[in-house]
Amino acid sequence: MYERIKQEPALVTALVQAFLALCISFGLGLTPEQVGSILAVTAAIVAVVLRQRVSPAASSGGELEAGQTPSNSPELQPAEG
Repeated sequence: MYERIKQEPALVTALVQAFLALCISFGLGLTPEQVGSILAVTAAIVAVVLRQRVSPAASSGGELEAGQTPSNSPELQPAEG
């Protein structure tokens, strides 16, 4: 299950929302606050998983020094000669 969440986090969020809507339509007695809380917790959990998938895991060696911008970085300057 965790692998499925890692592979398709948006799908998991949509399924929880759809399941919750279905339960409410069949008479599950949840207040709007409870529904909002369930959706918020689900979104937070999926966001943590998604963040791990889109953030760089290791340094690529191209960090900028303090005060440098990509435009004045030595690696991006044309070679003289």
